[in-house]
Order: sequence, then C-alpha cells, then structure tokens
Amino acid sequence: MNLCEPKLNCTTIGKEVKKGDLLGQGAVKKVYLASWRGHSVVWNEPNVQNNFTADYNHGTKMLKELQSPYVTQILGWCNSIVITEYHKLGTARNVNEILDSSFGKADKSAAAKFRIQLCIDYAEILSYLHHGKTDKTFVMCDSNDLEKTLSQYLLTADLHLVLNDVDSLAVIDNELGNMIKCGHKELNGDFVAPEQLWPFEDRDFVDSEMPPYNEKTDIWKIPNVCNFFLDSHTKNKLQLMDIHLKCKNVHPNRRPSATEILETYKNILLE
Repeated sequence: MNLCEPKLNCTTIGKEVKKGDLLGQGAVKKVYLASWRGHSVVWNEPNVQNNFTADYNHGTKMLKELQSPYVTQILGWCNSIVITEYHKLGTARNVNEILDSSFGKADKSAAAKFRIQLCIDYAEILSYLHHGKTDKTFVMCDSNDLEKTLSQYLLTADLHLVLNDVDSLAVIDNELGNMIKCGHKELNGDFVAPEQLWPFEDRDFVDSEMPPYNEKTDIWKIPNVCNFFLDSHTKNKLQLMDIHLKCKNVHPNRRPSATEILETYKNILLE
C-alpha cells in the first residue's frame, strides 16, 4: 500500500469500501469482512456496546506504530474505523488442518519445513517486539493459554505468521528500566511464566502487591507454541529440547532472548 496506493482515507473508505458479514467480535472490537476494488479486506471498529474505547484506541495506536512485515498491514483508516488486510486461512489455531489438507497426513517430510518455519516466524515476531524498537520492549499480555496465544496470529497464503492482535501489548521503557504486569487479575496455570503467578501462598491475591516482570514471560511460552506447530514431528522436538529447556528456566534472567532462540530455529531449518 505504501508503494502502490495511498492509504485509504475517509473519502475512499466511504466511497469504495463495502462492509460485509461479521467475522468475529470481542469485548474491545468488532471485525467484518469487507471488499475494496474486488479485494477482500477487514473492517475493524470498536464494540460500542462495551466501554473499552481506550483499549481499542491503544490497539490501533500499537498497530500503526508496529507496521512491519511481522504485523498485519493497515490499508487505511477513518476516525475509529481501521481497514486491514484479509488472511483467509484464519488464525494459527488452524495450522494442523491446513497442513494436513495441503500435504496429506502421510507426507510429513514435505510439511516439516513449513512447521519449523512457523516456529521461526513466531520467534522472529517476538524478537521484533522485544528488540525491534531501540527504546521500547513490547510484551504479549493476552497470552495466558495456548489457544488464546495462537488466536493472536494469522496465517498468510504462503503459510507464514503475522501478528494480528496487538490490543493487549504492554510496553517496557528500556531507558527507565521499568517492568510490567499483565492486567489486574490473578493468573494461573502452567502456560504462564512462574513470575506471573501470585507468589504468596499464605494470603489472597492483591493486585497492588503483585511483583512486576518483563518480556521473559514471552520466552517461557515459546516451547509450548513451537511444539504445537511441530505436532508429531518428534525428531525436531528432540533437536530443540536444549533451547526449550533453557526457555523454561524458573529464573527469568537465565532464559535466552527471542533472538537467540530464532538463530537456533534457523540452524535446525538449515539442517
């Protein structure tokens, strides 16, 4: 869009973009399939039934700020309406069905490179969020279980990942050295990092007393996501066991960076 066509504005959206069926909605926004000059696009707007306008505006700001090959492309906007590109394969939760239909369940070797590439894409996106901006580090806060995490990413037509949902990114200012907390409720389960769990067993959760943390929470979750992409490819899981064990270190500062994990994944693909 930057090279071939100016960003869509209020005039072009009003005249040329036709809003269609509802694709989905959450507490913050509604998403519709739309058409523009014969192309399928996505129409995003705030869910006005709920009082989350500030969250929607934050997500829009993040989407604009993070525009890159790793994030869903914005085609244009008008006030609170944002038009983004459409990926018909849907979210990363659909990976196994799509690869089975593309290569067949028996042809595991053909799908293996695509599966490793998805791990690479995931690590590459996190590396961009953590290190792509010199003064800021972005942390994926809306990732408290595997299903929710996978739903944040879309599959492109050539089977790559792009980050689509940035509404709940938390920002660490590296110059100030501050840390973050994901929301104001107690988190539970093995998927979230240990430092995200309430550390005081002898008393009830109190938000103001919950210790903050940093982007290493994203690192803890990488093995779960990558192993989902690898599915039944045991050989690749064994090759990645060492780096994945490091990701699961209970001490956040001893976990590798997303960039280190990315390099390991790339080496496995070369092999």
